[in-house]
Amino acid sequence: MNRLAIKSLALAMAWAMPGLAMAQSTPIDVLNRFTDSGSQREVARAIGTLCPAGNRLSARLQQDCNSLVGAAFGNDASVRSAISRITPDNVRVAVDRGQLLRRSQNRAARGAAIGAGKFPGGGMALGENWISSDGYSYASAGESFGDWGFYATLEFNRSERDASLNQDGFDGDGQSLTLGLDHRFDGGWVFGGSVLFGSSDVDFTAGSGDQEIDERGFNLHASWAGATGWYADSLLSFGQRETDQTRLIGYTLGSGNSSVGVNQSYSADYDSDTRLIAVTLGRRFDQGSWSFDPYAMLESLQADVDAYDEIASSPDAAGAGWAVRVAEQEESFTRGTLGVRASWVLSGDNGVFLPFIDLGFVNVLNSDEADAFVRYTGDRSDAVGQQRLNFAMRADGEDDSYGRVAIGISAQFAEGRSGFVRYAQHFGEARYSVREFQLGGRFEF
Repeated sequence: MNRLAIKSLALAMAWAMPGLAMAQSTPIDVLNRFTDSGSQREVARAIGTLCPAGNRLSARLQQDCNSLVGAAFGNDASVRSAISRITPDNVRVAVDRGQLLRRSQNRAARGAAIGAGKFPGGGMALGENWISSDGYSYASAGESFGDWGFYATLEFNRSERDASLNQDGFDGDGQSLTLGLDHRFDGGWVFGGSVLFGSSDVDFTAGSGDQEIDERGFNLHASWAGATGWYADSLLSFGQRETDQTRLIGYTLGSGNSSVGVNQSYSADYDSDTRLIAVTLGRRFDQGSWSFDPYAMLESLQADVDAYDEIASSPDAAGAGWAVRVAEQEESFTRGTLGVRASWVLSGDNGVFLPFIDLGFVNVLNSDEADAFVRYTGDRSDAVGQQRLNFAMRADGEDDSYGRVAIGISAQFAEGRSGFVRYAQHFGEARYSVREFQLGGRFEF
């Protein structure tokens, strides 16, 4: 009789012995006593269902299950930490609402912030001020620029999410470069496109893993400005991300010579796609050297994340059985923003400078924040004619309303050259902290 069979037999006897304190409890019941969240209880359900079967799991996963369930029946306090660590509660970072919407919105802002010959005002609205010769300019009356414009924007951002009941927290740092081209037509119309190249590093809470993300995007934007100050902006954006992810776990069950130590790293590579449609309607009011720009913006985003398998760093060592397969994830969001921008004119010897402030109030109108479904890669239930067991990583709802503020300065120089710097951050959003810094330039020809 091999060691695995002996351990399984001993574990079965322990479950069946009526003299034990927890003999009348099922493995699921006993494991649940060491859980603190819905996601952890899903893990307990999966382990408590699969482990006693004895023929549905790989040898490695069976051993890891036996160790954990045996420790739980022995009332080992370290089981609580073990369950917390093996729960893959960071799998939803790939579809985190705050991350996706921030990235997509910023892609829109970068793609068109100084597109269409406008100064940036933040968000999706492409600007307060036309730099043209049609009356919407602070440039001299006789100055004119080309119909074509090339622009570039560089961005640095940082986002943080506190851990919640079912989801891991993270810290993320990113940077990106956007290059764009547009053309101005009669009647106040501008059409253009841009490409984006970016990267991000995301660290999970308490050293539980990380992500390295490479991002590419393509944007199409159209704008119109009327003679009375009304304007409309629209954007269609496509993005693709390649993610290299690492999940780390470490725990010890028992003590002394009978202890079981786990120190594993699980790696995964996967792709994701995003699609964003956004429209903005606003009107600019001029009062002397001041300009006020109330606006309304509507954004709709769809994200698709490919399924992926984790690979244990030490496949023959304890804990390798906890590697999971994450099913394909789909998320969709719709949000509206009501905001107002204010800017004022400072004339200099070398150009015109416009400091601005942008205040927006955001409301998520529709959100499909679904649970993420996973299964153990060592689940071999199909080999014995049974269905593999999927279990859910629960989604915690996020705030539907929060604010966003941005400050910066734009500048118009001779020969159709312009530029800007901008800093923005969110406020009033539980668990999230988002900060962004952008700078860009434009040349018309």
